[in-house]
Amino acid sequence: MADVYIMNNNKYNLFFKIYFFITIFTLFLFVIVFLKFGIWENYKKEFFYKIHNNGMVNYKHLPKIFVHALKKNFYSYKTIYVHINQKNKIILEKNRLDKINYVSSLFLPQIQHQDYGEVDFISANASIQAKNEIIKTKVRLKGDRSIHYEDVKNSSYKFNLKGKNTFWGTKKFSIQKPRIRNYLHEWIFHELMSEGDLIKLKYDFIYFNLNGENMGLYILEEGFGKELLERNKRRNGPIFSLNEEFESMNIYKAKFEIYDDKTWLKKENIDIAKKATQNFKDFLNNKIELDELFDIKKWAWYFAVADLTYTHHGVLPKSVKYYFNLINEKFEPIPYDGHRMHPNYNKKLYDFDHTTIFDRAKIDSKNPDKFLLDKFLNKFFYLNNNNEKLNELFYLEYIKAIKKICSKKFLDDFFKSRKIEIKKITSAIYSDSFIFDYDWRRKSGIGIYYYDKNDIYFRANKLLNLFNPKKNAIFIEEDYDNFIVYNKSIHNLNLNLSEIICNEKKIPISINLKYPNQILNKKKYSIENFECNFLLFTNMIDGTKFYKKIDKIN
Repeated sequence: MADVYIMNNNKYNLFFKIYFFITIFTLFLFVIVFLKFGIWENYKKEFFYKIHNNGMVNYKHLPKIFVHALKKNFYSYKTIYVHINQKNKIILEKNRLDKINYVSSLFLPQIQHQDYGEVDFISANASIQAKNEIIKTKVRLKGDRSIHYEDVKNSSYKFNLKGKNTFWGTKKFSIQKPRIRNYLHEWIFHELMSEGDLIKLKYDFIYFNLNGENMGLYILEEGFGKELLERNKRRNGPIFSLNEEFESMNIYKAKFEIYDDKTWLKKENIDIAKKATQNFKDFLNNKIELDELFDIKKWAWYFAVADLTYTHHGVLPKSVKYYFNLINEKFEPIPYDGHRMHPNYNKKLYDFDHTTIFDRAKIDSKNPDKFLLDKFLNKFFYLNNNNEKLNELFYLEYIKAIKKICSKKFLDDFFKSRKIEIKKITSAIYSDSFIFDYDWRRKSGIGIYYYDKNDIYFRANKLLNLFNPKKNAIFIEEDYDNFIVYNKSIHNLNLNLSEIICNEKKIPISINLKYPNQILNKKKYSIENFECNFLLFTNMIDGTKFYKKIDKIN
């Protein structure tokens, strides 16, 4: 009986083995046939685009992410301990529900972030424990995206300490989940800004404990006030932003708001604030030159960092903050909200955005939505509100900043000096939540975030290639009396014509290619009887040189 059972069992096992291998073979054959069909050829481009654009491709980095997460226990992190009593919790929760209900009631969800004026954030009382001290503070919810406040456990808060109290050297600060500022990217944005001597916010990854409950990893972001300026070795002066309720994307119609209004709206100080805003308006109306009112080296560095890090969101007129330096009476940028929404570069992203700040500075009257930002940038790169006459002074500072920040040596030194800090931050991020964030409307997604510094190097090389002088855009022809140098590229502005090579003789010359056509009179340089074959051009930014042959047939 047992032998019969064993024989039958062996038959069944053989059948299932054959069935398994036939199934695998059929599936394999189906995949091969499917890949040959036109339907796959039509959709594979879009398929690969989506897995890269949504961060799904980052799952291949899970082993590295797992190792980083394990290392979190070897680092120490700061924790902020906040207590909010029941009465004040009820105030905040009612405010949260009112905000959510108002946004939900909007007819068009796609514009829900633009008009929150109907429901303001309401402050409540709270306390912060610092060593043996209890610090009284005002606290409220914050944020112009619903992701800031819709989930109780992931809410963003804004603190304003009472009296003369400070906490970690700040009087005003906010805390929010790392995803809201795209994890490590915003931290790198601020670190790079500081390399250009720009005002740098205190921007730290910390843990948040609310009423004894660990709420996970947060970012502490400093507010704007005297403490920020003093830490950055600046004299206390007014800091402005644009009121987001009044066309803040259009610099010409925007309304200014001032931080620390208790100081700058006093009778003895208000004239300073008025002078700063009036000068800004005079600049917009072409009554004051750019370099008279703006620290162009700092603004050029600001734009270069935004280009390198894909953080053009921080260039919006409503994002950047404007510090009026009382010593030189010029505006400096305070970098803020540089949220990067680009995935890491991949060749599968066929529409990856390689736009630069300089590209965006050209006014496009056919695209009114783009026009609003362009008008702001156009004031830096062009004269008299048009796209024709370049502001050479600012453009050259911008190119110098691009060349410096994109050099391999600069980036190597930058990442080397912050290697340990980056490892510490990534370990904390990968131990918390790291949902990929590329769409402010989306609550969650199946993609994940992954930091890759090679993406910065790729962008740096791209920018260097974009802004390198274009040798092929220069054409030189000769007539009986002159050499005519034609220039078709704006990126050749930083080229200087430095020599004419005639019969092995080098005649020094210095002419900048700032006009489309340059005429060199032979008699002026005493070369009318020489056979000249080459012109030598020098890059005024880095000193590199190249020869261009003189055309003899045109």
